[in-house]
Amino acid sequence: MSGSHRWTKKPGPGCRGCRWATVAVVSLLVLVLVGCGPTVSPAATGAHTGAATPSAGGSSKATAGTPDPQPPPPPVTGSCHNYPYLRITGYSNNAPPVDCASPHTAYTFAVRRLPRRVIVPGVAISNTTVQDAAAMICQRAFGRFVGGTPTTRALSRLSVTYFVAPQRAFNRGAHWVRCDVVALLTRHRLAPLPKRPLAAFLDGKDALRRYGVCSSAAPTSSGSQLVACMWAHEYRAVTAISLGPTHSTYPGLSVAKVWGQRKCRRHIAGLVGTSDGYTFAWTYPTRHDWRAHQRFGYCWLKTTH
Repeated sequence: MSGSHRWTKKPGPGCRGCRWATVAVVSLLVLVLVGCGPTVSPAATGAHTGAATPSAGGSSKATAGTPDPQPPPPPVTGSCHNYPYLRITGYSNNAPPVDCASPHTAYTFAVRRLPRRVIVPGVAISNTTVQDAAAMICQRAFGRFVGGTPTTRALSRLSVTYFVAPQRAFNRGAHWVRCDVVALLTRHRLAPLPKRPLAAFLDGKDALRRYGVCSSAAPTSSGSQLVACMWAHEYRAVTAISLGPTHSTYPGLSVAKVWGQRKCRRHIAGLVGTSDGYTFAWTYPTRHDWRAHQRFGYCWLKTTH
C-alpha cells in the first residue's frame, strides 16, 4: 500500500512502461478490546541520479545541408486531460486536452525546461538521467502547487506524473517536461479530479474527505487495497507520523513500532474523545522501506460508514 507515488517509465506494450514503484511495509493492527495482527502501510519512494549518455533513439542533428525544423510548441499549463491509468507511465502523451468543465483525470500544472546537463546529442527520451531529471522537476513543483504539509500530502491520493516530448520533437529541441496532477482511485484506476482549481488544493480543510488515503477492508486482510476515500472503504488513514528526517538512519523497532504505536493511540484517543471502544491500526516502515525513503508511519481508524 502506498500513500505517495512515483511511476518509473519503462518501455512496454501499449503504455511504454507500467511499473509502479511501491514499498511493502510491516505493521501492527490494534483492535481496542478486540485483538491484533500484521498488515501493510502507505510508503514513499525516491529518485535516482546519473549521467546522460547517447543511446538509440534518433539523432539531434538534421541531415547535412538542410536546416533544423522548428520544434512543436510546448504544452499549455492549465489544460485538462482524460486519460486512463495505463497512460501514466508513457514517456510522452500527445492526446488533445479536454474541457476542464467536463470529466477529467489529469491537470497540467507546470511545464518546465529540462536541465542542459541531460541534453546530449543522440540521447533517447528513455534515458534514465532524462527521466530522473523530469521526475525530480515535477515532484518538486508538485508540493508547491497542491499545497498542504508533508503530512497532508502523505495522506492524499493526489500524485504527480510527467511527460516529455516524443523522440522526434525532442531531437528538434523540444526539451520540456509536462507535469500533471492525477489521483489514484484504486491501485490501477484514476479518480476524476475536482472541477474547481487545484492550486493549493490540499490547504483546504475538506481536501482529504474524498481524496484521502483509505483502505477497502481491514488492513490485515489479504484482499484489501488502498483507495481514495471517495471509494467504499472500512479504514481511513487519519494521520502520518514522521519517524525521522530524510537522511537519518533507521530508528529501529523500538521507535518505528513501539513509540509510533503509542503516539498513534494517543492521537486516535484525542480524535474520538475516548480511550477505548474503537478500532485502529498503526503501520510502520521496515529497514527495506526506510532505504526506499519511507519516513512516515500511518495511523488508521475504522470508519463507521
